[in-house]
Amino acid sequence: MTVNKKQELAKYLLVTLNERLGWRPAFHLPALPHYVKLGFEIWSGRLVETDCLFFFSKDSEDITVLFLEKQLRALRQKVQYPVVFVFDSLPTRTTQRLVKRKIPFVVICRQIYLPFLLVNLQQERNELVPRIL
Repeated sequence: MTVNKKQELAKYLLVTLNERLGWRPAFHLPALPHYVKLGFEIWSGRLVETDCLFFFSKDSEDITVLFLEKQLRALRQKVQYPVVFVFDSLPTRTTQRLVKRKIPFVVICRQIYLPFLLVNLQQERNELVPRIL
């Protein structure tokens, strides 16, 4: 992943939430399955006074909601910080399923769903529309 993706996400969160995001390599992660390390680049950051782990998807085309749900369940047992999956793009149907299952994610410049911060913003006709959680 290039630094640009992290910068794009930080800029998007600054513009939409008026919140600065500082990056650092993921801190003291337990042993994660190899396929997780292959599919995601992991960074940590602090958002709204909450330490988070950001899992940047390397290839969102093959990602399924069931896969993300399983990963989130396993990660919650190993790490004490909220996990946020980050994508360049996702089909609307997939984002709707992620919201329904309360899986935190960001689609850069399109949607932010962070239930642990009570944030649900979605792009509609070039305008961000908040949704009630």
